[in-house]
Amino acid sequence: MIAVRLLALATFVGLASCSHSGVVAAFPLEWRGVDSGPTPSPAVVDGMRGHVFHVAPFVDQRPANSPIATIEDDPHTMQTPTDVAAFCTKQFTDLLTAAGAHMGDGPSAVDLHAEIMDFKVIEGGFYNGEARVHFSIQSGGQSKWEGVYDGKSKRWGRSHSPDNYNEALSNSFAEVVRNLIQDESFGKALAGP
Repeated sequence: MIAVRLLALATFVGLASCSHSGVVAAFPLEWRGVDSGPTPSPAVVDGMRGHVFHVAPFVDQRPANSPIATIEDDPHTMQTPTDVAAFCTKQFTDLLTAAGAHMGDGPSAVDLHAEIMDFKVIEGGFYNGEARVHFSIQSGGQSKWEGVYDGKSKRWGRSHSPDNYNEALSNSFAEVVRNLIQDESFGKALAGP
C-alpha cells in the first residue's frame, strides 16, 4: 500500500514538473478568444455596398521556418503544422463576411489580395501577439489600392499554453482586420473614383 502511494506521488511530481517546465515544440492554430468581429467604418460600409468580394488565398511572406511562438530569454521556439496562409485566409473571409461583405466570383468582384509579413507570439510575462499584413485591391493584375496593417495583442501569463498562444495570435489578427475595415482610404478605394 505504501509502495503504491509512493509510486503515485512520484508519478504526480514527475508530471507536475514536466507540465511546469515543459514547452511544446509545435501546436496547431485555432481561432480563440476573439469576442466579436470588427465593425467597419461608415466609409467602408458605403464602399462595400453593392460589391461582391473575392478573397485570393493569402501569401505567407515570412522567412521559411519562421517560428509561430518564441519565449523571451530562452532559445526555444515553436512551430505550427497548420498552413498559416490558409488559416489567415479563412479567418479574414469569415471576419469580412461578418462585417457585411458578400463573397463571390466573377469579373465584377472586388479582388482582394494579402501577404502575411508577420504573425507570431512572444511569451515573457505576457503573451504578445503580433501580426502584419499587406492588403491590395487588384484589377487585371494591377494594384488599384494597397495598405499595410498591424495588429497587436497583450495578455498576461507565462504558462507555455497553446491556448494562450492561439488567443494572442487570433486577437492580433482580428486587430489587423479591424484596422483595415476602419480605414477611410480602404473605403474610398472600394467606392471608386
